[in-house]
Amino acid sequence: MDGILNVNKPSGITSYDVIRHIKRILAVERMATNKPLNRLKIGHAGTLDPFAEGVLLLLLGRSTKQSFSLMGSPKIYEGIITLGTQTDTDDCTGRATAIVPVPHLCVDDARSAAQAFIGEIDQVPPAYSALHWGGRRLYDLARAGVALEIPSRKVHVYEFEILNFF
Repeated sequence: MDGILNVNKPSGITSYDVIRHIKRILAVERMATNKPLNRLKIGHAGTLDPFAEGVLLLLLGRSTKQSFSLMGSPKIYEGIITLGTQTDTDDCTGRATAIVPVPHLCVDDARSAAQAFIGEIDQVPPAYSALHWGGRRLYDLARAGVALEIPSRKVHVYEFEILNFF
């Protein structure tokens, strides 16, 4: 079985939890049809954080070889930004480490500031990310108290749109 599945990953589970679930479904299906249970290769084209929800591309069989090209393709993200709060994980799951007052902003100010993020920019991946460093996930190293100087990398932002402002 080869192909690509688009799965809407809910919040609260990991990307690999989705793979485990699909493997169980496919194993039951294969047993019901008396097909051999040889190990089906399943991968994904990019990790979504456990708190994130959205489309996760699952790659089946020989399609797992497409992972690298799919991970480099453009993606669309939607998120909520809280200004003035810094957390120890750089996301909404962390403990607040700093809270500073935010000057009054209007939607035009926010839209103007967002323009600075369009184009090719240098982005430092957060310490609590699924990227690998020396064969280990950054979030595992961060949880173990290992402080790293993570180099920035080039990313391209095609559009940054403010959908709501409150």
